[in-house]
Amino acid sequence: MSIRARFRHELVIERATPGATTPRGHTLEGFTDVSPSVWGLVQERPDRSRGGAEVDAPDHDQLVLPLADVWLPFGTEITNRDRLRVVATGVRYEVVGPIVDAGGRGRHLEAECQRVPS
Repeated sequence: MSIRARFRHELVIERATPGATTPRGHTLEGFTDVSPSVWGLVQERPDRSRGGAEVDAPDHDQLVLPLADVWLPFGTEITNRDRLRVVATGVRYEVVGPIVDAGGRGRHLEAECQRVPS
């Protein structure tokens, strides 16, 4: 079975956009849908014991523990500051780890993510 046959989640990519500031000068960051939905596969890791190592999250200035893996079609335009929203449930995942060509053959991308609290 090909990897694309396993893509069963419809996802919308949300890109961080510069926002306004609060009265105290803190920057508010908003997110905007940047593409039509794409199909991918989201797999949450059951718990921290199976989660692997912390990663130095690019552009986040902190160490984080990715708790979900997301697979996307190769060529999907996504950055390390984006979020992914599952269309069916509205659950959001923030990309915190590197986005890599998982098999090195140009078949699909893999991103390490964290679920965004609702």
